[in-house]
Amino acid sequence: MELIMSPEINFYQKVKHLIIAVCALSFYPLYCQIPSYNDKTTLNENIYDLKAFNTVSNYLLLTAKGKPFEGNINQYTFYESYYNYIYLLNEELKVIDSLVLKQMAGYELMVFKAFISNNDQVILTGRACDTITQKFNYFAIKLDSQFNIVDEFLYGDTENSENVKTIINSVDGNILFYGLINHEWDKEDADDEYVQFYTEIDFDGNVISSIIDTMDFNLGWLRTVGNSGIYHGRSPGLIYALNSNFSITDTFDFPVENFEDYSYKNFEGDSYFILGDLLIPPIYPSFDTDISFLLVDSQAELLSAQAYGAEDTIDRFPNIDFRYTDTLFICGIKNYNNGYGDSWVSLYKTNLDGVKFYEKYIGGYGKYSSSFVLATDDGGCIIVASWWDFYTYPELWIDKTVLFKVNANGLLTSTFPSRFMEENYNILIYPNPGNEVFKVNSDLTDLTIKLFELSGKFILEQSFDRQVSINTSNLETGTYIYFIYQDKKQVKSGKWIKAN
Repeated sequence: MELIMSPEINFYQKVKHLIIAVCALSFYPLYCQIPSYNDKTTLNENIYDLKAFNTVSNYLLLTAKGKPFEGNINQYTFYESYYNYIYLLNEELKVIDSLVLKQMAGYELMVFKAFISNNDQVILTGRACDTITQKFNYFAIKLDSQFNIVDEFLYGDTENSENVKTIINSVDGNILFYGLINHEWDKEDADDEYVQFYTEIDFDGNVISSIIDTMDFNLGWLRTVGNSGIYHGRSPGLIYALNSNFSITDTFDFPVENFEDYSYKNFEGDSYFILGDLLIPPIYPSFDTDISFLLVDSQAELLSAQAYGAEDTIDRFPNIDFRYTDTLFICGIKNYNNGYGDSWVSLYKTNLDGVKFYEKYIGGYGKYSSSFVLATDDGGCIIVASWWDFYTYPELWIDKTVLFKVNANGLLTSTFPSRFMEENYNILIYPNPGNEVFKVNSDLTDLTIKLFELSGKFILEQSFDRQVSINTSNLETGTYIYFIYQDKKQVKSGKWIKAN
């Protein structure tokens, strides 16, 4: 790629580009794709789960809303301040029913995960915190098809604090709670033993089995391994195989290095996905990550590994879903940084070989910090994400939940609860404002970018495919106009600010 620097352009070109620049300022806001929210409250909102029903085209969304806090708070203060909001959505992402949960039998509740049976019976599960002792137990709430509470169950020994870490389907298709008993999180490094519990319930809330075991290490996470009838647990650098009685039967090395895993999903046979951030060397002093999936089997053998991201860009927090094994949807957060800085939800329609059927971006005004994806019957998907409008609320981190429906071709068809301005989602300009570098990321090829001062003075031109990073350290502080072309046709324009 050749970087072209031009001295002066003639008077006619100056006037022409000045007119174009003024038009660009008139029609392109500083931050595009601006969400307009119906929810103007200053409550913070956390996302916990999104599930599809089996017999109707509806979806279940679990969130919690409460007062935002400055600094760290203890768990009980968090539970006491937050309410659980459970939404029933139709296929257009409109709310058709809702339920608010707060307490049960003297316990503050936090709903973490929903389970939906083949006949669409709903079981809500999560942690319960005693309002007097502030000890933790766990619960299940059964709902009928009309969103009414049919029954509720509290589990655990009230004399102990049983802190749930994982809630999953068991190898027998039931619901399994896994966690630690009387664990002091602030003294974890000093612990020489970990008392762990495994409680399995059916969809009627009945306890099938409850096992307590002591280990000299923290198992980390627990998950079922496809249809193998076993579980896998995790600790740094290792994967443990556990039988149906939760005894460790084998130990494997984690299949890759520089990988931080977040979530997991069964695939086919005895294989499952491990989703996480792949750190791109050198890790220090730079920090560059791609979102990635690993497909492993019951022996922790690596069957497939793919990564998605942009050079010199932090891509984080992946999630994956599929309806058919030859088409995968993986989403994450692009340009995620601590503090302020615009980021995007990135979506890739891909397969096990890493072929990208399309690559799309949504957002750009504020900070997106987590995302989940759910494949739909029409060949598209639903994305749910957390969004912080730090332009409106710069002092407190206040997340709002947003959902996007994307069709089979990658087009945005509906949102909840906001309406986003339609724009070309497959070209990103960041950071904006920026300083040392001007980045463009896209799924398009044969692109050319031109940069001008507000006066119309030509600054630079560069051709590229998909992504480019331009050194702007020598530019003066101020506002610049950019134009991006594909095959000589303008596909995007706007303004970029060089900060101090």
